[in-house]
Amino acid sequence: MVDSTGGINDIRGVRAAFALGAEGVYVGTRFIVSNECPASDVTKQHIIHSKGADLLTVSSTQRSIPNNAAQEFKNMYKNGTPSNQVDKKISENGGLRTGMLEGRMDEGIISVNMAIDLQKKRAVRKLLKN
Repeated sequence: MVDSTGGINDIRGVRAAFALGAEGVYVGTRFIVSNECPASDVTKQHIIHSKGADLLTVSSTQRSIPNNAAQEFKNMYKNGTPSNQVDKKISENGGLRTGMLEGRMDEGIISVNMAIDLQKKRAVRKLLKN
């Protein structure tokens, strides 16, 4: 069994994963903007108003909405710091808690996938229904 996460944003991705032999899927970014998620409201608004094209690659496994911390980690990674060392530095800086849960945008990263553009469309549709 292959274990992989990321990039599942809708039912098409779920079906594709199962067609390729997956026994389960992990959906992350899609649910961050939900009411049930403990992420900061500031974080949720940043996700809704951001674009996938603007994301910064901060390590080999993480992308972030642009902010001061993400720019610093991107520069480290781009300048040759090994990904595991950048991830360690992110962890020492509070990991995802600082940006995602506490909403301190310039101190932590907001790790999301490239399909965050879909979150804005969903949020607008939800508002129109209410």
